[in-house]
Amino acid sequence: MPSRVEGRVVKILNEREVAINVGSGDGVSEGMLFDVLEQEQPIYDSSAEDLLGSLQRTKVRVRVNHVQARFSVAATVRSRRVNIGGISQIGAWASLLMPADWVDRYETLRAKEHKHGLWKELDEADSLVKSGDPVVQVVDETEDESQGKHEDAPSDDQHDGLSE
Repeated sequence: MPSRVEGRVVKILNEREVAINVGSGDGVSEGMLFDVLEQEQPIYDSSAEDLLGSLQRTKVRVRVNHVQARFSVAATVRSRRVNIGGISQIGAWASLLMPADWVDRYETLRAKEHKHGLWKELDEADSLVKSGDPVVQVVDETEDESQGKHEDAPSDDQHDGLSE
């Protein structure tokens, strides 16, 4: 198995993009996938006061879209199909007759979603991802469940970290 490229988030660029501290000099190329991880958390057995190990979960998956020698820019890749149609001003029953209008909603870095468009500036205080968060390259093809696939279409009121 090839070795993974590892680095850190160095800047939150906007709602969907981060700069990471690895670039072409580290073997990064456009299209590579990275998981942005939470900081490592030690797991203790409180009854024995014994360190069992550590846990590090994925916050978001990003794909590199711009590479320089010492850093790269990567954007979120996961999306869901959401129905934004079928809404009528003449009543709930009439909306059932309206055609569906399905759109792709991409995951953002926002900790709390709002009803604005994509690619808005994002203050780090409002971001799920923080400067210093570790990033690790996704090297196993089976880890990339997001390429060309969508999760089942959620209802319009389900957000789960997806942009409005």
